[in-house]
Amino acid sequence: MLYYPFSNAPLPVLYQAVLYWDDLATVVASGWQNRVNDRMREVHDAGLYRPIEPYEDFEPIEIGAIEAELNHALDSMPLDDLMPPSSNIDERTNILHLEKIHGSVADELRRHRLVREVPGAPWRLIGSPALVHVVVSVVAEQIARQANERVGFTSEIGLRPHTDMSIAHRLGLEPISGQMATPGWRVDIGQLLPVPAGDVMLSDLLRFRKDYDHERRRMMRAIDDLLMQLSHGQHPADVFRSVKQELAEATEELHAAAGARWKVWSRRAIGVTVATGGAYVGGAASGTSGAITAGLAVLSGVMINVATDTIRGTQAGDSGWQRYRYLHRVQRKLGAIAGGRLR
Repeated sequence: MLYYPFSNAPLPVLYQAVLYWDDLATVVASGWQNRVNDRMREVHDAGLYRPIEPYEDFEPIEIGAIEAELNHALDSMPLDDLMPPSSNIDERTNILHLEKIHGSVADELRRHRLVREVPGAPWRLIGSPALVHVVVSVVAEQIARQANERVGFTSEIGLRPHTDMSIAHRLGLEPISGQMATPGWRVDIGQLLPVPAGDVMLSDLLRFRKDYDHERRRMMRAIDDLLMQLSHGQHPADVFRSVKQELAEATEELHAAAGARWKVWSRRAIGVTVATGGAYVGGAASGTSGAITAGLAVLSGVMINVATDTIRGTQAGDSGWQRYRYLHRVQRKLGAIAGGRLR
């Protein structure tokens, strides 16, 4: 799981990463040890956190590689939202570390007067929260591309972009006028991956992960199978018939384990956008999404909904770097499981 745009993942996303994913990665600058919170440090100590320093781990991303995406994102936002604040600077939302971006990107932002330097700290730039989110999101997408071109997105060290910010998710998916677009699916898998309700100790989550590792892996394999078949362009009804039994059994196992460990678990909305190929040139009106197309009832009360979408196209020879993108609705709960059953 590559979470962006912040270094610290919010608790619902962190819980998902610890319980289900092989590990969690975020984009950081040097000195990140002093900026991540206690929860992230605990995940790091457990061997499940992978901090990514762009200049250390990947080739610097020059402005030419991201200019189209960056300009599209900036043009989609009101200018007032992009202007740097003059006061009340917040380290988390207003500071853009130059170690995360190439000098040519910083020069372009300066040229448009969208950033200004921090007095006495020229390695940091001040920008609006919206600008920082956009820039780091674009960089995160490029990091995912580089990583997955090296090892493939299905490898143990492949990266799949996750965010809890709708604007970051949308700006990374919207077709750019005159460039390639592709049909896709929006899949809601939130009901399959519950997390404990309320605040829990990470040590308890880590213990659950260890005790029920088989159930965790089976569920993630079943979800991967569902998404992979959809990405190959198969109709959802055909895919559902193929994976329904495995998903139902994986869900029953995992939810039974959940009910045995904690009395109440919550389900939060998690959307996955799946590119299906068949690229074509997108117009300005591209990017509209359709109504719900299909639904799979895995078990009583557990439903996976699928809707059509039009998204930014992948490149020829692409290794799947943007095949799946996840959006976590951290404020939206779908329901609760009590004693392993939907309540």
